[in-house]
Amino acid sequence: MQLTDLPLEILHEILHYAIIARGLKRGARLRLVCKLFAIEVFQTEPANGRPMLLLVKQIAQQLAEENPAKTVEEQTVESVIGLLSAGICRHRCKRQTSLLPVLSYEWDSEDEDEFNEEGFMRHHLFHAAAYVNGKATVELLKPFGLNGSTCDIFGTFEAIAAFEGNIDVLEAARTCPSTSALNSACKSGSFHTFKFLYDWYEKCRGWDFDGPIWNTENVESVLNWWLKTPSLEIFDFVMKIRRTTEKWCAPLRQDVLGSLLWTCSENGWTQTVERILDLGADVNGSPGQTRPIIKACERGHLHTVQLFLNRDASTKGAIATAAYYGHTQIINVLLEHGAETIGAIAKGAAGGYMDIVQLLVEYGADVNKDYPIVFAVGLEHTKMFRYLVEHGAVLSDKARHACIEQSRSQGLESMMELLKNHGVDAYDLHLEQVNKSLQKVAI
Repeated sequence: MQLTDLPLEILHEILHYAIIARGLKRGARLRLVCKLFAIEVFQTEPANGRPMLLLVKQIAQQLAEENPAKTVEEQTVESVIGLLSAGICRHRCKRQTSLLPVLSYEWDSEDEDEFNEEGFMRHHLFHAAAYVNGKATVELLKPFGLNGSTCDIFGTFEAIAAFEGNIDVLEAARTCPSTSALNSACKSGSFHTFKFLYDWYEKCRGWDFDGPIWNTENVESVLNWWLKTPSLEIFDFVMKIRRTTEKWCAPLRQDVLGSLLWTCSENGWTQTVERILDLGADVNGSPGQTRPIIKACERGHLHTVQLFLNRDASTKGAIATAAYYGHTQIINVLLEHGAETIGAIAKGAAGGYMDIVQLLVEYGADVNKDYPIVFAVGLEHTKMFRYLVEHGAVLSDKARHACIEQSRSQGLESMMELLKNHGVDAYDLHLEQVNKSLQKVAI
């Protein structure tokens, strides 16, 4: 039986006490990888718990009451919490490291007064409505002029609604869309949403890409941003705009193509990557930037990596990058292509990926390059340590000193015992000597 097979009441209790014992940080980490836990973190917060988590729960209750759903099953507090928590993770947790302190903050009496103010709740409720297409809520709150503001938890109303394709709430707000809303629609890849916002803006203000309304820098920024999309329909629409305007009909510059290629590779928008390469972008990206294939390896975009290989991109460091982030399929494709494996075992070991370490060892990669055995010690991965030793890893002076430092500084008694069984006494050397030795080698 798996944890998720348990009765809901028991799961609530387990998660609640797990977060109490291990902290909200690990609870938030669960939300990033499991939609079920994303719901449970909010559902299990006690009545006297963290104010911001309680706020999300209260908002979900009000949204469920005010906005009729398509089915009875969708119109539940739990389903709304699921949408909100998944949306927060998707839009806010990816890059905003300051969100966790906001959610976990323990407020004092003055903070509680602010929390209980009607305007505080109203502000957050309005922005949360963007996630769930809460048209009725937006219509009720529109007179308070909240559309141009942003929210620490939920982000910017227009950007979220546009990305999610929630046109109903955008219409309910009844304001001319900003170019940032179109940017979000492009990122989501919804041509329907993008075209709706584009036409709406045209009715409100009009597009005059050749005229004096916008300065040259703003027009170029907007037109270039709209090309950062997984949708070829949007991409081709924007390129048509460029071709039919006097100022922007020239081919895209290499620096622009390089920027587009990097962003699209990072996001795994393979079709757009191919289109950009067809327009003349350097397959290895712009000078001074991380090569696009490396970004694709980092993010695990297999099809994008395969496209770069078909276009003869440099594979230097690609396997090491994929190994560090645990992308076995990409490693297999790169190995078949004959890519170098220098330092790859150490990267896989640093991530704790035993299967990748085994794959690379069997392929014949160097088990001593960059000291993978040191990472096995630091992670207290006894199986990996033994495997590396059995397959030729050598405890050289530098490796031995680094292993001792790792085990002693972190108090890893199991690894000290394992090292001793392999002829390395963690207390043979003074820590000062160890640190001096470590200064001679970067691990």
